[in-house]
Amino acid sequence: MFLLGETVGKYKILANLGSGGFGTVFLALDTMIDKKVAIKVPHRQSGEMDDLRTEPRLLAALNHPNIVTIHTADKIDGPGLVKVATFVKEGIVYLGEREQPLTNTIASMKGAPAAASAGTPPAATPAPAGGGQGRRVSFGTMPDFAFAGPGVKVAGVTPGSPAEKAGVKEGDVLLKIDGKDVASLQGFSGLLRELTPGQTVKVVLLRGGQEQTLDVTVVER
Repeated sequence: MFLLGETVGKYKILANLGSGGFGTVFLALDTMIDKKVAIKVPHRQSGEMDDLRTEPRLLAALNHPNIVTIHTADKIDGPGLVKVATFVKEGIVYLGEREQPLTNTIASMKGAPAAASAGTPPAATPAPAGGGQGRRVSFGTMPDFAFAGPGVKVAGVTPGSPAEKAGVKEGDVLLKIDGKDVASLQGFSGLLRELTPGQTVKVVLLRGGQEQTLDVTVVER
């Protein structure tokens, strides 16, 4: 369910108070108002929302000194929060590993080039050449950032991506690309920077303790 110290939405989990037939009750800190509250999380996280709302609605209608007051009822998209955090972290890692700065200039609303300073047009920035170029291809996997290596463990595969079409699966560990070792996530990004759209490479991966080789045709990002 939740781990002690974990933050879910605006609530920081402090302790597990107990569990019953409907759900588990946690002591939590409402970080918005700095107040300790008890939150009850239903065991069943699927089904009609009206069914899940029944108990908090009944309790909220009661007013008795021996009944805990219901302050609010929320639905938190836990899996969605994990996906967003993973996507953001992948972007941060990619930007941190770039050897060249971003060079794209956003045009103004009228279509005129944005000026670097008042009255001064921006100088054209030549595209980096050679090994310093950014990634031009898409592979289609989401890395497991907690995996220590060697290799890069696949935490997810993008539907319709080159990786999915080639047969890469969640849990696979990428070991080599065209004979070159995938030592880490940074090394994996470096190898992808060497590829061109439409290029087919041999990928050696570890699945269930056995090495397999797949042909992956990368596409343009």
